[in-house]
Amino acid sequence: MSKSKGRLQELFLNAIRKQKVRVDVYLVNGVKLEGKIRYFDNFTILLKEGPRQVLVYKHAITTVMPKREIEFVYPEQEEGEISED
Repeated sequence: MSKSKGRLQELFLNAIRKQKVRVDVYLVNGVKLEGKIRYFDNFTILLKEGPRQVLVYKHAITTVMPKREIEFVYPEQEEGEISED
């Protein structure tokens, strides 16, 4: 994985975690998980839904969809620059 791809993933997941945004996580087998990201590293994401915690391996994930728009700076943006999208 290139450094820029890893950086985007890190920025995206960290913004979701810090803003405590609920997410839908779709797995390669079609299962949909819901919850908040509590922790992530290079290989796993820890989701929390109520009292339940689920450790998901990233290689099993196809899509991470936040339930609302999140605020984060894209790697190619400078601090304070606003995206036109």
